[in-house]
Amino acid sequence: MKPSDPLNREGCDGNRAPELAIRNIIDMDMDFFLTYQSNKSLDRSCKLEVWTNPQAIFEKILDIDSIIISDMHVFEEHDEAFDILTNDSGQNLNIYHFDAHSDLYCSGAPALELLRFGYRPCEGNFLRFVLEKNAIRHLTCVIPDWFDKMKFFYEEVPLVYQSRSDISVRHWADLALPQCKYEIVIARSVSYTPMMMDTLTDELINLIRFRIAGR
Repeated sequence: MKPSDPLNREGCDGNRAPELAIRNIIDMDMDFFLTYQSNKSLDRSCKLEVWTNPQAIFEKILDIDSIIISDMHVFEEHDEAFDILTNDSGQNLNIYHFDAHSDLYCSGAPALELLRFGYRPCEGNFLRFVLEKNAIRHLTCVIPDWFDKMKFFYEEVPLVYQSRSDISVRHWADLALPQCKYEIVIARSVSYTPMMMDTLTDELINLIRFRIAGR
């Protein structure tokens, strides 16, 4: 595979300080499982199909003996994970971002300038702010298998980031998670997922809690 392929890059250290401990994050937005790209105009009472059950994904992940789940953080909306990802120990992150969106959208002004003026990232751009704070060692956008990977990259990853070697896109079926310790972030995303996802999310959370308790 050519190193220049923007859709299949591997993680790289870049200029991150080597003395910082690496945190591996499985970051999952529940809209990943829907059969369409959701948005805030969604009526939560609607009935939508999922392309796979959330538990099936995690049972496959948890079936790998050498993968350890050390912690789990659950949020109502995805941008609430910003503080967890940028706290004092939150540098040098490997993030596997399971989502129907990149959450890297630009908001005009430089991200760090916006933060200095008290701007709070939203669910559509919070990863851009994590990236600009130099907290991410490598970001892998994991997308549903039925997504067009090329279309996702060029529509969801801003042009300014498309040449970066620390951002890649993978289909779930093509993902090989490194065998190590992970923290898990679950975003219910209640503002743009239907109520039918609430039960599936609760079942997924209980499965992961059981795994953490039994480690």
